[in-house]
Parts: sequence; structure tokens; C-alpha cells
Amino acid sequence: MSIRIIHPIVAVLLLGLFIGACSKPNPEEQYTYKVREASANTPVAAATVDLYKCVSKDWLGNCNSIGSFITSTTSDNEGNVSFSKSLDAGTLKIRKDKYWDHEVSNLSFNPEFYLTPVATLKVHVIKVNSYPANYVLNLVSQPQGCNDCVWETKQVGQPVDTYVYLKAGGYYNNSVGWYMNPGGPATGTSTPPIMINRFDTAQVEIRY
Repeated sequence: MSIRIIHPIVAVLLLGLFIGACSKPNPEEQYTYKVREASANTPVAAATVDLYKCVSKDWLGNCNSIGSFITSTTSDNEGNVSFSKSLDAGTLKIRKDKYWDHEVSNLSFNPEFYLTPVATLKVHVIKVNSYPANYVLNLVSQPQGCNDCVWETKQVGQPVDTYVYLKAGGYYNNSVGWYMNPGGPATGTSTPPIMINRFDTAQVEIRY
């Protein structure tokens, strides 16, 4: 009985083909995640999820350089969203009206994503002091502890008595920072923090 010996080069080529076949994602394999509302932990339906390629990752697996746009998908009534692993997505950007945008750069870290609802600060502005004509009142929303919330700044001139609306974080404490600025460095103060529920409006007063 003869024993056939495979040539070493042929063996290496076969091994490479085997490893390559195993490393390719199965088109049928899916990533499945849940989109939920922060704090309430309830499903968020009809959230748009934009998929992007990842150019490079850090040692923790987080995408630190976002590549080209791939496609979009939408969460179902239970907040579930699925897409094929073969798309090779590295970053997700999740958005929905009345919620702050949320970005995910590590798809293996957590199967649930949380959206923070937007709230509103209604700022009653009353002028009680005199200022040079070139001074401008700046109002800044300050959601505290909200990673997805963006501090919104509005320059409103020197109104005598008016209302200004700023975006805030639902389920978070929010305050309004304000200062008079002629175009250079400025000092200011903030209103006491106030917790605002999802989609609600809280009124604060600033006398400047």
C-alpha cells in the first residue's frame, strides 16, 4: 500500500484557501440589536439606522475612523434592527425625530442602543441692567450627564422681555448658562438645574 505525500507548497495553498473561506462572513448571518429609549427602557420603533464602513479601529475594537456610507435600515415595532454581517459595517448612526442622535462605534460591545429624548427649556429673558450697545446676551443649554446631548448656544442681542427656546435632555437635569459678550472672553452664570421629562418643556427665568 502506497502513501501519497502532499507537496509542502500545495499544503500551504490548501490551508490558505480553507482559512480564507472560514473567515468570510456568511451572507445569511445577521447582526441583531435593540433600539430603546434611555431611562424608560422602552422600544423605539421607526428609528433610522445608518451603516458605515470602518477604516481603522483602536485596540478596544472601537472605530476611530469612519469610512463610506453603506445603507440604512429601520427598527421595527419592538425596536429590533437587523442587517447582514456580510455588509461589514463598523459604525452605526441612529436617529429619530424628537431624539438626540446616537453613534455606535463598537458593534460587539452591547446588543442594545439607547436614544435620549429631546426636552425643551423655555427661557424667560428680562433685561434689568444697562450694557454697552455692542454687548450680546448668550444663552447656552446645559444638559448634565447626557453623552448624546449637544449644548445649544443662541445669541439674542439685548431683548427687553422675551422667550427663547433651547433643546435639552429628557430625563436629565438641565440648566441654562448665560453671559454678556462683546466678542471677547466672557464670564457668566447658570440657572439652577431642573429635571425635565421626555418631550416636556420647563421654564426658567433669567434677569440680566
